[in-house]
Parts: sequence; C-alpha cells; structure tokens
Amino acid sequence: MGRGDLPAALNALWFVPAQAHALGAVVLAGLASWAGVAQAPVSAREETQFEQQEAQRQQLEDLHLANLRLEQEDAFFRAWERASASERDSIAALLERLQPAAGPDTAGPLWGSLTVANAVFAGVEADTLLSAEPAAVLALQALALDLRVQPGAFRANDESEPETRISVHVAPLFALSAAGSATARLLWVAPDGSEQVAREEFVESPFFLGDGFFMYIRAPRSAPGLWSLVLELDDGIRPVVRSAAVPVPCVADLEPGFAPADVLRTSGLRVLGGLDRTAREWMTAWALGQPLAAPPAPERKGAVVLAATDQVWPAPLFAGLRGARWRQAFADVDFDPEFYGALPGGSVELDGTFQASADSVGAVLGRLPNDPAAVAPRVLVLRGSAVLGYQLERLQTAAVPGSGALDALVIVAREWRPTATLPKVPTLVLTPEPVTRDVLVALGEPHIHVELLERSVFLTELELPGRVASFVQRHVLPQSDREDE
Repeated sequence: MGRGDLPAALNALWFVPAQAHALGAVVLAGLASWAGVAQAPVSAREETQFEQQEAQRQQLEDLHLANLRLEQEDAFFRAWERASASERDSIAALLERLQPAAGPDTAGPLWGSLTVANAVFAGVEADTLLSAEPAAVLALQALALDLRVQPGAFRANDESEPETRISVHVAPLFALSAAGSATARLLWVAPDGSEQVAREEFVESPFFLGDGFFMYIRAPRSAPGLWSLVLELDDGIRPVVRSAAVPVPCVADLEPGFAPADVLRTSGLRVLGGLDRTAREWMTAWALGQPLAAPPAPERKGAVVLAATDQVWPAPLFAGLRGARWRQAFADVDFDPEFYGALPGGSVELDGTFQASADSVGAVLGRLPNDPAAVAPRVLVLRGSAVLGYQLERLQTAAVPGSGALDALVIVAREWRPTATLPKVPTLVLTPEPVTRDVLVALGEPHIHVELLERSVFLTELELPGRVASFVQRHVLPQSDREDE
C-alpha cells in the first residue's frame, strides 16, 4: 500500500509540527485514563532519573550545536583563506555591520551573521539576504534550517530487505524575524551527486519558526556511501532556495561500537568524534568502512591548553582547519606538544551512551607532568571571555592544581590588564586595540610581550597558532629557569 492509499487522517501525519510530539504523550495518557488504565505514581527516584536524562539530552544537544558551529566556522575560514584582500575587506565590513555594537568579537560572529557571511562567500549578494523583500526572507529562511535525521544512518540493503523509515526534524538554528509559507521538498543526494525527491509538503509560515516540524521519509536502497539530505523551499513565485546539506551515511555495520555513531542513530544528533574529528569526518569514514576513532597519537612532550569561551564545549577547539594550523605551527619548532581543551570555571561530564568530559583549566593543568629539567613547556591560551573565566576559577579555589607548572601564558582579547590572579610567567598579549597595546607597553613589565592584530580576534584565528609557536620558540624554550607562582 503506497502513501496515496492511506486514510486522510494518517496521510496528514507524514508532516507533523514539533509540538505534536509532546502533545501526543498527553493524548496517550488521557486515553489510558479514559480506558481505566491505572497510572502509577511517579516516584522520587523516577523523577531524578528523568531529570538526569533531560540534562544528558541537553548536553548532547549542546554537543550537536558545537559541531554545527565548528563546521560553519571551518567553512568560513577555508573560504577566508581562498579570498582576495578586497573580498576579505568586504566580509570584515559585513561582519562588523551585523555584529551588535556592544558585543565582544572574541566569541566570533552571531550564528545568523556567520550564515550570511558564508552565503556571501558562496556568491550570494549580501543585500539578497538582508533586505525585507520576500525573496530575501525565503533565502535566509532556508539557510537557517537544520535537518536532524533519525536514525542518522541507514544500513546498505537489497530488494529483499524493507526500506528504513526515517524522521527528519526541520528546525531553525537561529531566530528569524519573518518566514514565508512554501513547499518543503526533501531531496536525497547520492554519493555521485545525483538527486531524488524523498518527500514534499506545503508548510505554513508559522511552522518554520520556533520548534519547527517533522517530515517522514524512507531511506534509499544503496551500497555503502555518504548520502546527504537537503531541503528545498519553493513558494511558486521566487527562485527555489536550499538549506545546507546534512550528511547521512549508508553503512554496512549499524553498530560499529563508536559512541558518537550510537548518538547519531538514536537521536539524530551529530557530535564530534574527539578533540580533532568533526562529525562529517567520522561519518564519511563510517560510510567508507574506515576506522571511526582517530589513531592514537604518539607520545608528546609539553602541552598547549586552549580554554573555551562563553561556556562553549571545548571539543571543537582543535578540529578542522584551525586544528591543522595548530599542528602545523609547532612542526617547525623544537616543541611537539599535546593539545588540550578546557572549560574555565568548572567541569562537565556526560555519562551513558556518549562518554565525554570537559575539565576546568586547573584540572587539566594538574594532570600534566611537571619536570623542571625537561624542555617541555606548558602553555595556556586564554581568549576573550576565557580570561575572566580563568581568573574567577582561580579566585574561587584556594589553590588551582597544577597552576604553578605553567610556563607561558597567551592572552587574546580586545582589552586586558595584568592582575595578581594570573601567574607571572612569559606572557604574550594579542589585541586588535592600539590603546590596549599602548597601555601594556607603558607598564614596562618585562614578562609581558604585546603584539597588535590587524583584524578582529575572530578574523585572526588562523594566525594564532603561528604567533604562539613563535613566542614559545623565542621566549620560553631557551629559558632554563622557569618562573613559578
């Protein structure tokens, strides 16, 4: 029986508002009560378990968003690398125009601003996205959408096996001021680039806002390979626009024993596969039958600890093009460090299906070996809000474990003044503000070295690894007597 043979009421459920999923639980409970089915009272233990599960779900959601943010930033920096000087000037002016006047630039552009910048890099006129015209509204509406596919992978099969049923949660990644009604058309994109329509439904404008909506499709029959899903919006008047493509691996083994793959299958959330592997990278490896976990790294001496900003999960800090730059920067230096991400001010742990943790800066430093005789520096990099976060962390604890083992400090911020809460070790300050540079130079502190950034903190992210490596080579490696607190 095909979809056209279904009763109208069931047929309509192939497009479902997100709110209906929560409403369904209420309806089922009401039906059970009406039928006289006894409802067991919720115990305190069950309530605690529910709260723990909800907390874990939210943490996984944060990991998913961290991966999406990383992939957007990585696409931006790769385009930035290819851009001419005039193109970079135009993009920098666009981001400054879109950034709130009082907002710091150290955490990077807002999500919507970054989306617009990437679209402009891809050839879309900025005014096409930023005007109030219906065509601009529809174009930005498509770019704002995230597709969460559950299960997020499907098994390679043949005609003897049933097709995998898949739900797709369509939801905006950032708030839209307006949205238009349109036909939503889900397309499967095969590994060879060919396309086939998976489903299309007419969707009223309110469902593109808030929690979004669900669409239900079937997986294609295929040999193993990396497929993608993309959503087209067609209002019948203006040019058809598309969302970003979402990878969906077709695999020979649905249970590879890799925690991020389990999360993808059960929740549709795409999370990183380690400190330096994006979701797309390990999903591609899964589709190709390659190992999903990164190979074990050789033993290294020394460490670079990069603190996350604004409570952003630290896993993305060394992935993508920026991660490659960190590794390349130290390849020509007599210092082969291990890289660590840290979360200033506290620790977060995930239990259950996906095992991950984010440690405080002090906890990470406390685990590092401390051998004064070894030329193996321990370098802490604090950017933007991480500077204040680490200072608060030190104030809130009587003694931060391992803080005395620090050999160098890097501060990347628009404004900064030395404080007694930070260790007095060789310190590199990178700032785009000439006033900040002049004030620090006037202090005459011999351990503080100041360099001026030509652009904002975000736009000079790819320069940071090289500057840090050069600073370590010039001011830390030759030093035999390391200063402690």
